[in-house]
Amino acid sequence: MTDEAKKYDGSKPRWDLLHWDALEEVVKTLNIGADQYGDHNWFKAEGLSYTRMFAATVRHLTKWWRGERNAPDHGVHHLAHAAACILTLLSYELRGYRQNDDRPSFAAPAKPIGEPAKTLVTGGSVPTVINVPGTTDPAVSDGKTRRVPMAGRS
Repeated sequence: MTDEAKKYDGSKPRWDLLHWDALEEVVKTLNIGADQYGDHNWFKAEGLSYTRMFAATVRHLTKWWRGERNAPDHGVHHLAHAAACILTLLSYELRGYRQNDDRPSFAAPAKPIGEPAKTLVTGGSVPTVINVPGTTDPAVSDGKTRRVPMAGRS
């Protein structure tokens, strides 16, 4: 019989799975922001718009994707900058911080898979959108039928 200590924590978050080296880079980015703009500037009353945070995320991802590893101004990895922006947006969402949610209306979540597709019918003076039962593929009917992506889906 063993007399081992027991701890039932199977449903608790596994903090040991976090990539601490990557997180340290994100913290460096947050430190730079705090030095430039003040602690927790991202959550002050005037805050930062969702659009600005999204744009900054995409800028850093694009620079990294094109081969630039570190931001030239402070030398911190572009992915750490992007992660800090994403964490800020996630924090806004989790905290219900919506006063600066300026996402365009077309950025609304896509319809669940399986809902009928919309078809754009042209030929008259005003294009008309109709539901097509039994399909999830949209088509444009202009004498030829071709597939086009639905709004909000890739």
